[in-house]
Amino acid sequence: MPDGNWKDLLRQLALLTRPPLLTVSYQPTGHYFWSEVMSLGGYDVLVKPFSAPDVFRMVSLAWENWKEGIESARS
Repeated sequence: MPDGNWKDLLRQLALLTRPPLLTVSYQPTGHYFWSEVMSLGGYDVLVKPFSAPDVFRMVSLAWENWKEGIESARS
């Protein structure tokens, strides 16, 4: 992102009434990055290079999780 990073985006998303879940991608450098993303409220991390099945699974799980959160908030 030319004018920020994933942490800036996560802060902006938190201002929304029903924020989408944020998945971050990176080149593998260690488990510290994954821990940081998760502890700051990110949904998950996709490791580069992407594989179609991994991306599909991650997006599907994020969508289901987000949708369940919306439905339970309405109850």
